[in-house]
Amino acid sequence: MCGWAQAYYKAQREKGKSHACPLRCLGHRWLEVLWKMWQDRTTHDGELHARNQQKHGSWVIQILTKPQVKTL
Repeated sequence: MCGWAQAYYKAQREKGKSHACPLRCLGHRWLEVLWKMWQDRTTHDGELHARNQQKHGSWVIQILTKPQVKTL
């Protein structure tokens, strides 16, 4: 699984969503990625996807880039 997808799933679960709900939302996001790849006739480029998420201010990228605080 991609880092952004893991962060998205974890954030949704922490909000109290059931396992199925974040999976459905991730499925929808992946369909958007696949649709764009089909339209542009390209292969998946994870780094390009991450740059686009950062460019558009995705909250998932903000989760990935903030410093992690370890708890004991």
